[in-house]
Amino acid sequence: EDLAHAFRRLPDLARGLLAEEVDALVATGAISAIIRDLTGRAAELARRAMAEDGWGEAPAPWCVLVLGSAGRGESALAADQDNALVHAGGAADDAWFAEAGRRIARTLDGAGLPLCKGGVMASNAAWRRSLAGWREEIERWIRKKEGEALLNVDIFFDCAPVFGDRALI
Repeated sequence: EDLAHAFRRLPDLARGLLAEEVDALVATGAISAIIRDLTGRAAELARRAMAEDGWGEAPAPWCVLVLGSAGRGESALAADQDNALVHAGGAADDAWFAEAGRRIARTLDGAGLPLCKGGVMASNAAWRRSLAGWREEIERWIRKKEGEALLNVDIFFDCAPVFGDRALI
């Protein structure tokens, strides 16, 4: 509920900043910072609820990233979710991280930040990987140098860590 309230106030914030003649890049930076904070809080809520629901704590260190325009500080009011998850676990740990990704996406969507139509969310296995898995995927994107691979590299490298073990980044 608090996340939804904060998200609903973004248009008022933007109007206020523009009325004060704040540079548009500063305004989009403020919107991005709030989206990053909301995503970090959604991750914390997911972690806490999972522990309470019997999932226990994360099986390995992990970090949630905000990607794309919010990661680079250029989000407009029509933003959607763009996030990823990196962890130090193995394939057997993915069930825990998948559930965390689903809960994060559901919480953000419920707060008003819509699901990404392109699926760029930690709830999607393609955006939830071990550190080694991310290294392999990024190398593949770079070698391919076309289409979706270039878009994915662009989205990913605009990342901002928002929750968890930032040493993984």
